[in-house]
Amino acid sequence: MSIPLVIPDRNFLGRLGMVVFLVSELEGLLKGDLIRFHALLPTELNYGQPKGQRVTGMTTNELGEYFIAHAPKSTDPAVAEYYRVGGEALVEIAPKRNAMLHSIPGVDGNDPQQKLRLLRWKISGKNYEAPHMISDEWLDGVIHDIQVLRARVVAARPLSPGETQA
Repeated sequence: MSIPLVIPDRNFLGRLGMVVFLVSELEGLLKGDLIRFHALLPTELNYGQPKGQRVTGMTTNELGEYFIAHAPKSTDPAVAEYYRVGGEALVEIAPKRNAMLHSIPGVDGNDPQQKLRLLRWKISGKNYEAPHMISDEWLDGVIHDIQVLRARVVAARPLSPGETQA
C-alpha cells in the first residue's frame, strides 16, 4: 500500500527552517565566544578542558542552564553577565523550538484553507504548552521572540580583552 507524501508550502517550510537556524546561530554565537573569552571563564566553560567540551553535546535548554550555572564563576563581571543573559535566552526559547521540532503534520480545523501545518500534541507531566497548531502566525511570533532575545544577548556581549569599540 502506498501512502502519498504531502508537504506544506515553501513559505511555511522556510519559517520552520528560520527557527531552526536562528536558535542554532544563537547557540553558535555563545559557543564561539567561549574561545574568545577562555582566559576569563571557569574550566566548566573552557573548550580546552574536558569539562568545557561538554557544551557540544547539550540540548538548547541544558546549554542555557549550564551557562547560567557557571557564568558567575567568570573572572570578568561583563563576561559573566553575557553568559547569564545568553543562558536565559536559550532556556526561554528551548520549549518553543522543541514544540516545533517534536510536532506532527496536521490540519487546523479552524483554517478555511485547510493548509497542512504541524500539530503540537504532547501528553505528559512536563507539558510546556497546551496542544496547539504550529501555524504561520505562531512561527512568526517565535521568529520575533528569537530576534528579540538575540538582540538582548548581543547588547550584553562584551569586547574581547584588548579589543576596542569600532
